[in-house]
Amino acid sequence: MQVTVRHHYDAPPAAVYAMLTDAAFLESLLTEAGALNHKIDVVGSRTTATVEVAAPEAARRFTGATLTATLTIDWGTARPDGSHRGPITVVFEKLPAKLSGTATLSPTATGTDTGTTVAYDADFTISIPFVGRKLEATAAPYVMRIIDAQQPRGTAWLAEHSA
Repeated sequence: MQVTVRHHYDAPPAAVYAMLTDAAFLESLLTEAGALNHKIDVVGSRTTATVEVAAPEAARRFTGATLTATLTIDWGTARPDGSHRGPITVVFEKLPAKLSGTATLSPTATGTDTGTTVAYDADFTISIPFVGRKLEATAAPYVMRIIDAQQPRGTAWLAEHSA
């Protein structure tokens, strides 16, 4: 299943990159997204978040009551225009599933808009014969909950921290 998400922020790439590699921001994001437990690790441009959420009903026979996943993004070094691009992966415990693709942070310059676009393009697969595709459709919203929460939380975070 293809996963494509685009977020726009009214802030320069350096500010958005700083936010996306800030442990306190990531901590607030996971708390707001309803994580039962989580652990954040930031080393340079690489962020790792291990998160435990309530498992979707269809996955519980494989995972139990909760689903634990580790999300890793390596934003890499800044390019001359301030953009960053690197791999994004999500590895799941107790479930033969994975998400892998590319995370891109790039300046937006259309008219008077000088903000930043953050894009996630990835493939999400569950490798269980006969039921894998159905589980992908069921589990995808859980995976996307944290990624989608970035837009409103990020906008608020940037407004709070730009002063």
